[in-house]
Amino acid sequence: MEEPYPLGPKVEQAKKEVFQDLIRKGKFTQTQLDGIDVIINADMNDPFHKGNLHSKFGTFIGLPIAFVYNSPAEVPMDNYRIGQTITIEDGTQEGAVLKKSIILGKNAVKYALLRECLLADSYDLQVKQGLMTLFVGGFSLVMYTAATRLKRPAQILFRATPVIILYGLLILQIWCRYKRQRDSHLDQEIPSFGSEYVNGGAEYYTQVVKRNKALHFIMKDLTKDNFTAQGNERVNPVWNDRIRATDKRDFYRQQAEKLTNENKQENSVC
Repeated sequence: MEEPYPLGPKVEQAKKEVFQDLIRKGKFTQTQLDGIDVIINADMNDPFHKGNLHSKFGTFIGLPIAFVYNSPAEVPMDNYRIGQTITIEDGTQEGAVLKKSIILGKNAVKYALLRECLLADSYDLQVKQGLMTLFVGGFSLVMYTAATRLKRPAQILFRATPVIILYGLLILQIWCRYKRQRDSHLDQEIPSFGSEYVNGGAEYYTQVVKRNKALHFIMKDLTKDNFTAQGNERVNPVWNDRIRATDKRDFYRQQAEKLTNENKQENSVC
């Protein structure tokens, strides 16, 4: 069995400070925080969490291995994993931009960890299970109605299939809208934790946009190009469950500028 990657000093310090701030703000108790495991994931993709604090099995947060790097020289280009493993030629402009975009300061790591902790306090699993139950119930009702009114199996499938597809798409859009609204609510809440998290959010999404732009040019000739030239993930019109990285970058930049102006006004009054 493969040994887990160590968190590293930067992530360990960020974790300590984030957990202290969560207790200070009264968001979590120490018992709840003890139920959150933080691990390093070998993939370079975004942070994620599995489970939540309201489920029986608890939760863990996976941080990309990029979070432990402190300089571009530490980033391996021969085994870059982001959903798929790719090799990036060293010495190219895109490779150099990618290496720099992966490096995050402590505030950016703190922001990303805080965001996942707050997401772990949601009811995602319960909402998802509820929507799946609605879909199964609707599917059963449609099939039962079709079976009682129509005699031939071919007719049942022909009449019921479009209804089931439309109903499934409706459930999916409810789920996507829920996730976008939850994400937006977090963006409004995080600035209350202080300027370090606001500046960290601005830094984090600035680096994400740079990373995505570099990956777009690196991966555009591959079979799986997930990014646009603007630095966003490609949007599936059916499955659009997240806010664009550029929008989140602009939001946190505005929040950081707002905090700076407020501090200037306070200093001028003093």
